[in-house]
Amino acid sequence: MNQEGYRISRKTLFSILRTNSLLVRKRKKYAVTTASRHWMKKHPNLIRGFDFESPNLLWVSDITYIKVKGEFAYLSL
Repeated sequence: MNQEGYRISRKTLFSILRTNSLLVRKRKKYAVTTASRHWMKKHPNLIRGFDFESPNLLWVSDITYIKVKGEFAYLSL
């Protein structure tokens, strides 16, 4: 467009593209966290019905995924 003498801002260009449904959204990379189709045994919930009489009887944890040097790694919380 510059060669033809038209000058528009980036914001205007993206507005035109969005109005005409010409924008393509970038796909976010994500870690696959669940593989439900497997042969492994499903373990029962051991804390169901647990009676909490005092603090520190039960500790739980969770994991999350973070990107380190372009790859996913586990972070345990």
